[in-house]
Amino acid sequence: MIYKLDETDSNRYNAYRDFVKKTPNGVVTQDPKWANVKSNWGRLFLYHLNDTDEIDAIMSILFIEAVEGGTLAYASKGPLVADFSDVSLVDEFIKKAIEELPENTFLIRMDPEVEYSDELNKLYQDAGFVTRNTQFEHMHSNIQPRKNMIFSF
Repeated sequence: MIYKLDETDSNRYNAYRDFVKKTPNGVVTQDPKWANVKSNWGRLFLYHLNDTDEIDAIMSILFIEAVEGGTLAYASKGPLVADFSDVSLVDEFIKKAIEELPENTFLIRMDPEVEYSDELNKLYQDAGFVTRNTQFEHMHSNIQPRKNMIFSF
């Protein structure tokens, strides 16, 4: 089940932040404190619990009225799940996000840092997701770099 993070619950809040820090694909833009950088954006933090009541997947979303009457939601470098090929889990996160986001939300954009494969792209398309990976004509159609370098310290 997917839960909405109550930021006043210090135990869950700290567990959420620890998950972002410790998971191999965690990035600073998934940390709840990143929302303070985008102070004019709304925020929504979702998490999934495993059988031992520990967080094993999260989704941090920032949202803003991007056009008059329409809200854009953005999960930077996310959603952050242990296995991004688990399309059903990602779908659960999206459904929960739709419940929690403003009713006028017209798009939830995600840009996970995973290696591209035709098979993974097809999994998402077959599940009804619209992907924008290799099939765009103009660079302005995709705001993210085509290649990333990830450093570990």
